[in-house]
Amino acid sequence: MLSFAQRRLEKLSPCAEPPEGQTLWVHRGLAPRPETIRELLETSGWLLLRGVEPTTEAFGRQLAALNSVALTGYPELPRRATSIDVDEPALYEVTPFAAEEAILFHHEGAHTEWTIDTLAFACLRPADEGGETPLVDGVHLWQALPSRMRQAFTEVGLLYVRRFSPGIDVDWRQFLDCTEPAEALARCAARGWEAAFDHDEVLHVTYQRPAYANLGDGAISFFNQILLHHPACLDPEVREGLEVALGATPRDVRFGDGRAIPDDWIATVVDLAQTLATRFAWQAGDVLIVDNRRFAHARTPYRGDRRHCAWLGRLFAGPSRVPKMGGTQ
Repeated sequence: MLSFAQRRLEKLSPCAEPPEGQTLWVHRGLAPRPETIRELLETSGWLLLRGVEPTTEAFGRQLAALNSVALTGYPELPRRATSIDVDEPALYEVTPFAAEEAILFHHEGAHTEWTIDTLAFACLRPADEGGETPLVDGVHLWQALPSRMRQAFTEVGLLYVRRFSPGIDVDWRQFLDCTEPAEALARCAARGWEAAFDHDEVLHVTYQRPAYANLGDGAISFFNQILLHHPACLDPEVREGLEVALGATPRDVRFGDGRAIPDDWIATVVDLAQTLATRFAWQAGDVLIVDNRRFAHARTPYRGDRRHCAWLGRLFAGPSRVPKMGGTQ
């Protein structure tokens, strides 16, 4: 079982300065040429814009200049209310999670069939202490996994289990963008998900997803949300309490054939991710752009008033490439 220190990401290397070649400065509101950003994103997988005005309006302007196509209606994050016109990019609040706890490494949306190729985070105000967004290359993490783990994940994939328990996880009405149970079941069926309501009107959903993504150049990225769903990533006391109270944890991830993924395998993933990760200290006005299929991100615990927002979608693409949440592919 994972130790408390591992779940807090306390084995990460200290913060380092972002690589000079991946840091682009914005002068007088003018970002580097889109071609420069595209090249860096394709070759390095992430880049940092520094010197952006720390406002949602400035963040939106930078994205609009990059032929961005936003993913709208993403149900896992709260939508950010803004005051600019209707053509603004869809911005979201970052995950509302306790400041003293870590958010472990994951690829946004990897547990669903919807496409999130690019992530962008804007730092409106950095935390007083901590609150970094460590990144780990999914290609390097896949290569570092023991061969028996790669083989198992390749052969059977993953089975995600969600129990939308009121007050514990996202409400199923928000997640599926409907209010009637019959419509919820129909939407799940359209996606190939197995779904049912229990006697307490809790929606239970299971569906299969790959554990990795083929990036198209022969590289394989360990693309998933194992660490956000496996019960081993909970406090032992919390895990036990949920299993007693609810009969099971609200989220789980198993091998695609239904077998449990051993807790020690999860510990291996956490340890390797921390060993391979890089992190830097946020500055107000930083915009981090990430190839979501290649790089997983996390969040360290923090103190103070940390204010960030996020954008999800695809850069340098036509609107048909990024569907609206609630539809199918």
